[in-house]
Amino acid sequence: MVVGRRQPLGHSRDHRPTPQTPLQEHRALPSLGPTHPELGVRAHGDQNLQHIPAQQYRPQKLSQRPAANELLACPERAFSDVKFEALAPEAVFTPPKALLDSLRDAKRVLVVSHVPPDGDCVGTALGVARALTSMGKTACAVVDTDLPKNLSGLDDRGDLLRARDVQDFDADLVLLVDVAQPDRIGNAQALLQNAPKVAVIDHHRAEPNPQTLGLKPGTPVAAWVDENADSASLMAASAMRTLAKEQGGVPEDWDHVTDPLAAGAATDTGWFSKSSTRPCSLHVFKHLLGSSDKRLKGMRSRLAYELPQAAQHLLNRAVKVKVTSDHGHSAVWMSADQRTLKEALQRAQRVDPDVTLSDVSGTLMNRLDQLALEHGVAVLLQDEPDGQVRISTRSVDPEVAGALARAVGGGGKHGAGGAVLDNATLMKTRQSVQRVLNQWVLGQTSQLRLMGSC
Repeated sequence: MVVGRRQPLGHSRDHRPTPQTPLQEHRALPSLGPTHPELGVRAHGDQNLQHIPAQQYRPQKLSQRPAANELLACPERAFSDVKFEALAPEAVFTPPKALLDSLRDAKRVLVVSHVPPDGDCVGTALGVARALTSMGKTACAVVDTDLPKNLSGLDDRGDLLRARDVQDFDADLVLLVDVAQPDRIGNAQALLQNAPKVAVIDHHRAEPNPQTLGLKPGTPVAAWVDENADSASLMAASAMRTLAKEQGGVPEDWDHVTDPLAAGAATDTGWFSKSSTRPCSLHVFKHLLGSSDKRLKGMRSRLAYELPQAAQHLLNRAVKVKVTSDHGHSAVWMSADQRTLKEALQRAQRVDPDVTLSDVSGTLMNRLDQLALEHGVAVLLQDEPDGQVRISTRSVDPEVAGALARAVGGGGKHGAGGAVLDNATLMKTRQSVQRVLNQWVLGQTSQLRLMGSC
């Protein structure tokens, strides 16, 4: 194995693998770009594939996932194509009776999601809390951290709360959405521990029960976990519409509910550009936005944010990137230490004082998604305070990212995964991740999956 020098993000260098050195590490990457991809075109492997017309891509079963070299129509094409059917969420997802009973019987619901936040977690929490409120219940949505700028537009009504804001909220049901791990909800974990009843809507691999959730023995738990769903928001949309129909029908003025739910699906699927995305998700997305081009355009605008150029230039130079390739397979990791993240934040705040560290991290996460499409597998390491390292994984193959994350103590699904390592250093974590990536690149995927299941 030949190991090349670590190159900063944005620097290009041409390494030409030879038969004598089959495993090479090299750099040839463009700099950081805007936070959402160019409309209509997605990178896949070494090719740029135009989203195919919607009417030409209709598998026999909407639940099937596309072939590895096929992509769905981009949302703009799907919305303009009258032959591309809009499907109601409940036509695809069926909530279990126990979950519906818990939601139906509850009068005061605390809806909690994970930190750090993403579009699915924020959109699902907001959409569910607003839907339950419209049904006459008292509901609060909690994500216990500040939102990055690319997600703050979802909370246009200021509905999202922190754990400290609901200390006195006497909930008869705590609903976890897009998460089933108590250590991922911040200080809301204390509220969960005292919950009289808990429900879960999640699309990650999990087995929620009183023990895994840190609840008192015997606390009722109604869980709906569907690993085949592309986002928790699509599952939640089905549950909310099912309950609304029982009360006389879904209101016509539910845009404030369906918009954040649709945003959750868009962000978790990379605007339906990920090869693992099921066709039915785009059909449901079209239904949630009422097939409205105007609402789609507005959502694109709300979710778009680009870090100031000075901060991006620093990340291009200072973030370490390493690519490993072998006979047509490649994987890439990049890492950012505390000093780089803080300096990027300072440069960004000179232009926009409201920028937070989450916005810097979000820029790196968007780059991670791009790198995964280019190389097949990508890993981001972020140095965090208190001796923690956050690992995020992405892959074109829907199984690999989760296997990578599980191999280092985390988890994931459908091309995305992550882990937080305590008492870790960035250098040691890089070494561990490099070993795991080398195993994958050398064709030892089966061994990697075995490691993840241990």
